[in-house]
Amino acid sequence: MKKWLFISAFLLIGKFGFSQEISISSPTIDAAPTRSVEIQDENQIYNSSGLETKPEFPGGNAMFYKYVSKNFRMPKAKDFKGGKVIVSFVVEVDGSLSSFVIDEDLGFGTGKEAIRVLKKSPKWTPATQNGVPVRATYSLPILITTPK
Repeated sequence: MKKWLFISAFLLIGKFGFSQEISISSPTIDAAPTRSVEIQDENQIYNSSGLETKPEFPGGNAMFYKYVSKNFRMPKAKDFKGGKVIVSFVVEVDGSLSSFVIDEDLGFGTGKEAIRVLKKSPKWTPATQNGVPVRATYSLPILITTPK
């Protein structure tokens, strides 16, 4: 039986990514600024934060939490105390995930395990811009908690 209380994951909009063209305009003082990203190349990778819709795990955050809790294998080391692993990746136009980078790792194989779980995940809903699916970066912190 696994000796851990739970694993929870928090999805953040990708802070890591490639440059993009963003134009911000405000037609009137009362109107909120609008952001648009010009699609230039189907192979270009966009930062999720500037897009019309962001990539999403099927079923949303709650389903992602369940998925990670069910599939993440906790380290067996007795001195593992938990913490946060951050993984960045690209959500492709077909919803598959690629280009994984471990941005923060706790050691004990936690970064590699996070990537294993993400590679095994079902296809995501891709980001869109102007109604067209686009490749987008995503940064994912995973909080790993151990029993006390």
